[in-house]
Order: sequence, then C-alpha cells, then structure tokens
Amino acid sequence: MADEKFNVVLQNTGNNIVKLEEFEKKFESEYDETSKAVEELEEGP
Repeated sequence: MADEKFNVVLQNTGNNIVKLEEFEKKFESEYDETSKAVEELEEGP
C-alpha cells in the first residue's frame, strides 16, 4: 500500500466487506511494522 494513497484504496473498496477486511489487515500489518521500526530507533544502539 505504500505506493497507493489511503483514501484511494478506501474509495476502491466501496461497501465490499471482504475488501474492507483485507484492507484492515494490510493497514494493521504496515502499522505494526512501522511501530516496531520506531521502537527500535528510539531504543538506539
């Protein structure tokens, strides 16, 4: 999703529940990865 804008992806899902659930999982996964990277940076060497 990094190459796609959040609002464009959301618009493309429409009312399709399956697509919305897939989008949610993808977003949560990217959020978790980003949070982990931030924690590692904050901890330092």
